[in-house]
Amino acid sequence: MTRRKPNLKTYQGKKRIYLKASGTSGIHRLFIWDGSKGEYLPPSRGKIYLAMRYERDGYGSKKRRGRYFETLPEARDWQNHATNSVDENMPAEAKDLSPKFEAITDEWRQRKYPGYAAGTRDQYDKLIRLSFDGLMNLQVRSITPAVLDNWIGELKENMGRHLQAKTRKSFEKELTCLGVILRYYENYHDDPEFRFPIKRRHREDIKLRTDVKTQGKDLPLEDFFKFREALKTGAGKETMAALATVQYFQALRISEAAALHWEDITMDFKSPENSRIVIKRHITWARKRGGTSCISPGFKNSHALGGEKEMPVFPETFKALRSVYLVGGKGLVFSDKNQSFFSYKQIQNAYDSAFKRAGLNYTGTHVLRHGGCRNVFNETKDLGVAAQILGNVSMGTVEVYAKRYKAALTDLAKKHWQEEKSSC
Repeated sequence: MTRRKPNLKTYQGKKRIYLKASGTSGIHRLFIWDGSKGEYLPPSRGKIYLAMRYERDGYGSKKRRGRYFETLPEARDWQNHATNSVDENMPAEAKDLSPKFEAITDEWRQRKYPGYAAGTRDQYDKLIRLSFDGLMNLQVRSITPAVLDNWIGELKENMGRHLQAKTRKSFEKELTCLGVILRYYENYHDDPEFRFPIKRRHREDIKLRTDVKTQGKDLPLEDFFKFREALKTGAGKETMAALATVQYFQALRISEAAALHWEDITMDFKSPENSRIVIKRHITWARKRGGTSCISPGFKNSHALGGEKEMPVFPETFKALRSVYLVGGKGLVFSDKNQSFFSYKQIQNAYDSAFKRAGLNYTGTHVLRHGGCRNVFNETKDLGVAAQILGNVSMGTVEVYAKRYKAALTDLAKKHWQEEKSSC
């Protein structure tokens, strides 16, 4: 069965593809997607042929090697003159021609950072600064599973020095960040000698406290109402309770809810069901010391929605907005005593304190977005509706939020018993 040649005018899901050079074995030609012309084209300059051959290393093991060339004759010539051994006296770094991890990290930042939210970029930078020093001078191919075993061991040894030890449960964020960079190298450099080094054992080894239960993200209505009542007894009172209500029932990120302006809201007092909210800005809270927080246009991944998302107002949201409404009001809906937007620390402290007073095992602010979305999904059973309220295009992301409550089966049984009793 002959393999069909890919259509060069159809995007294959990768910016770079390799096609077998005609009349050769083990030699492939590089093509790069040109979005303006809508087809794959060979690069105008540089090494475009990847040739493969077998060689024996200093231990006598047969290994497949690859090398890039500018012309096909050069690739053929190298392929036809394979060596049977590698100089045993050659240092390991000379045998490994892959770039250093530091260079790949810089390249990844330049290519990928423009598409990341500012907070995401700051978080990645912090992880790299605190945890990746021991990897930066290594060549990418030399980052093996054994090297990662040692790296994780060093992270654990540094607990209490420059890494927080009191509340840390794992090094999952560090390992995920490393995986993102290594996957970038794998996808963009097409290095045939590279082997992705993160194994299942590393996912287990990064855990520090196995006795800590994962925080639930259900936050059903009854729990939210308990939380909101507790909020009304703390700092900020009605304003903070209204902010939480809007965030929960509209399933917003806290950065979106806290940045709402009255100009973004249509309050229809005669027909409240016609009221609308447009999300078109968010707060960028400074994560670095000395940084400046500000209100920025758009929101996370807003480019996929044309820069904004419009949504209907739910009854609880309308009542919350009415409680803080001022006739002719303009500017921020939720502000502190200085008429400025709340700092993230102010909101987080208010939420965490209210959860504690209400006797609920939740922390943070994002749990309200999870809970609000799950509330909608449990009522509609429709992932499409969940995607609309979240404003996410990726259904994979939507499914992270839209999950059945743990009590869904119990609630269903209760509903059936109620119907049974009403029919008697």
